[in-house]
Amino acid sequence: MPRAARKGLIEKLQTVRGNRLTVAYVTSTRQGHETQIADDAFRIMYDHLEAGQELAKNGVDLFICSNGGSGTVPWRVVSLIRQYSKDLAVLVPYHAFSAATLIALGANKIIMHKMGCLGPIDPSVANIFNPPHPLAPGQLAQISFEDVTAFFKLVKDEIGITHEDELVQALIALTDKIHPLALGNVQRHHQQSRLMARRLLGVHMGEAEQHEIEQIIDNLKSNLFYHGHPINRDEAKNELDLEA
Repeated sequence: MPRAARKGLIEKLQTVRGNRLTVAYVTSTRQGHETQIADDAFRIMYDHLEAGQELAKNGVDLFICSNGGSGTVPWRVVSLIRQYSKDLAVLVPYHAFSAATLIALGANKIIMHKMGCLGPIDPSVANIFNPPHPLAPGQLAQISFEDVTAFFKLVKDEIGITHEDELVQALIALTDKIHPLALGNVQRHHQQSRLMARRLLGVHMGEAEQHEIEQIIDNLKSNLFYHGHPINRDEAKNELDLEA
């Protein structure tokens, strides 16, 4: 779509939304051509907010479509926008997964299209200690915290192994395949993801709502079981208790 056509649609959206400032953050979701949420968009977003700061007094709408990316960018994005307006809404026309879902958690309101989807926030990460990707030569396989914990749930709950010595053997079997520092990296990113979610929700939810905050985080991290699960707008509102 030509830039002029995109600009016209954004201006129309701003009018429909009561003359609020609309900032669009879209990364490619095409298979094989995906791009990720990253720090490189931060300065561009700042320039848009500076140029539109008068409109931002009416509120800011962040139009976002992405499969995710860096887990540290959401806090920077939400913190930046809230320096221009305390009224932030996130518009979800299609996919807003992983880090994009984290950004949405920092909004006062999430407005989702019928095709809109959020996703779990458990990160899948890789560092130099991760094993090689079996289907992508030269790349490292990513590891999810939920996959690691699911392995031990399988061992204990499904297979029925509960003796301490046997659990140690299961751990040894796991670390024979995956470097211990890779597993430590997964745990570190898991804790960082929870911290980001807690801070982002805390921006617009008070101390009295701490229980609700922790419940939302648990639902988005562990209770959905699968990182690729698409959370539609009914689930977001009725099951996750998000303001959608």
